[in-house]
Amino acid sequence: MERPFKLSLGLSSALTCIPPFFDLMSLLTRASHYSRWCAHHLAAPRVAIIGEYHGANLGDHLLGTAVSGYFREQNLQSVRLTLHSLARWRRFPDADVVVGGGNVLNDHSLRLLHTYFKGHRKSAYCMGVDFSDPEVLNRHRDVLDQFALVTFRSEAQRALAAEVLGPSWHDRLGCHPDLAWLHQTRVRQSFPGWQPRRRIALNILPLYLRENGSSFCCAYDEGHHFHNQARRETTAYLQIVEKTVRHYLSKGYEVVHLPFAVEDAAFASQWLRPMGVRCMKYTLGLKSVLGTLSSCEAFIATRFHALVLGLMTGMPIRPIPYARKNSDLLAELGQQTWASQTPRSFCEDASPLTELLCEADAVRMPQAVSADFDAAIKQWMVKVAP
Repeated sequence: MERPFKLSLGLSSALTCIPPFFDLMSLLTRASHYSRWCAHHLAAPRVAIIGEYHGANLGDHLLGTAVSGYFREQNLQSVRLTLHSLARWRRFPDADVVVGGGNVLNDHSLRLLHTYFKGHRKSAYCMGVDFSDPEVLNRHRDVLDQFALVTFRSEAQRALAAEVLGPSWHDRLGCHPDLAWLHQTRVRQSFPGWQPRRRIALNILPLYLRENGSSFCCAYDEGHHFHNQARRETTAYLQIVEKTVRHYLSKGYEVVHLPFAVEDAAFASQWLRPMGVRCMKYTLGLKSVLGTLSSCEAFIATRFHALVLGLMTGMPIRPIPYARKNSDLLAELGQQTWASQTPRSFCEDASPLTELLCEADAVRMPQAVSADFDAAIKQWMVKVAP
């Protein structure tokens, strides 16, 4: 049995992880699901949007609402179906399918899609996805053959898929920025003017940790080949966050944590609050999140969609590139110094990233570049809904 992960930062080894609002969020999420489930039985949509739109992750929620908003602008009725519970949703064999965003090219998701596609009579598209395991594509060629188009978040991912799938897929593969950039206009209109106080926004996640009752433990069992490396990277990440937080607090800043997933809020409330960090409750309310960001000098963002949303506002961002998708985006924006600070590099030496987070010029995205990202996505989306 894996024991709770012991943080080597002088902190408690057992992190209680269920804050009071968790049960309320679960209730509201279930109510939302039931409402959508009822509505679907009355719907005759043109497009069925499939993804992890279950309410527990703000980034996934942004993806789902971005795609459904795009189709609404095209006067096309759409419905959103939650991927992990796809078997419980009504099937729409006469609706085009858009599998949108995030980590959907994995064994479990592709098996669910294989079942959904039985008897499907319209086109299917897989848009803006992450991809890293070539063997997944080989194992699920029958599912991939259902897609008229598959697009990725980066050119590197597209090139890897093209190498695996071969020349016959050349015209069916593409890449574009993350689908959440379709929110660009809404974000700029909703961002209530940047009026910073002496305040820093922060987003952290329980990197390589999973909930284990009332504590967090390493997500990889002791026998797993990645177990030791995961523990090293987790410890390095938490050391960087703690040093950065204490730096800003010592300079007289208020530090505010913005969770982008339920587990972010649970982890932060137990770990960051004792340091003096103000921990916000998890919410799917975009206006609430933007309102908090508008009062902060900069945003230290770990999660990918925390980075994306922060960049869309145009405010200064100090990213923690915990995943390849974050690094790819930063590299595309010409931020190679930030992009190079990967988990393996800061595990070896945490000081360069800590110094960047505390002292370096922040990343800012001009509105014109963000608008270009939005336009680049729509060039691909028009292939779905011409």
